[in-house]
Amino acid sequence: NILTGVMKRKGDFVARYGGEEFVCVLPGTNADNARDLSTDIINKLAQADIPHEYSDVAKHITFSIGIAISNAEQVLMPETIIKQADKALYSAKNSGKNCFKLYSNAFESN
Repeated sequence: NILTGVMKRKGDFVARYGGEEFVCVLPGTNADNARDLSTDIINKLAQADIPHEYSDVAKHITFSIGIAISNAEQVLMPETIIKQADKALYSAKNSGKNCFKLYSNAFESN
């Protein structure tokens, strides 16, 4: 509900992508807007204060978010953008969780 509440435009799409993962497809969204939406998601989830007694990050459920961008200058195949978002997600998790990271080519060397 939090994810769908943040996605306000008609073309935005949210779906479960595995056990604890979700994918958000946001056509026409640039990196700055993706960062703003990610911040909004993290803040709204914190406000919801859903207990998570086993977390080593917070007493409530948190979100780690990986962002990947495809645009007119660099059109990516779906498999590629998913891999990039996954690398950014694991970078966010390795950075302490409850944050977001934008995919960077620097992740390729890790």
